[in-house]
Amino acid sequence: MGANSNRLWQTLCEILERSDLAADERFATIVGRLANRLILIDELEKIFATRTAAEWIDILLAAGIPAGPILNYAEALASDHAKAREAVMEFEHPVEGTVKSIGFPVKLSETKQSVRRHPPLLGEHNDEILAELGIDEKTREQLKREGAAP
Repeated sequence: MGANSNRLWQTLCEILERSDLAADERFATIVGRLANRLILIDELEKIFATRTAAEWIDILLAAGIPAGPILNYAEALASDHAKAREAVMEFEHPVEGTVKSIGFPVKLSETKQSVRRHPPLLGEHNDEILAELGIDEKTREQLKREGAAP
């Protein structure tokens, strides 16, 4: 819940029917609410425990107070929002099979994101990288024999 302005704080106190909190000097300003947040949290938790999170979210949103549930990772990634944003993607891995991963966070209207390669296996690209660094094939083979690279 985001009652982080004086106007939203007053609205919150009204819908909670706690005019005493609105009138309390300790909570009259944002600075005061922060300085006395432990006391305030204790008071608000007692009130919020009287209804479900879903009920409070509906009440708060109807009053114009930003609100939403706090989700764990599994809930967040399974949410309708995450599905719509393609926050989870699947790709094939040569050892693990089908793997789920976090999707691309930035969406571009004309560019479809895709996984072109799986996360590399240990040493999978050593030859390619060492060659790009100018190390010749003979030296690369010697490094393998000496156990410097898998």
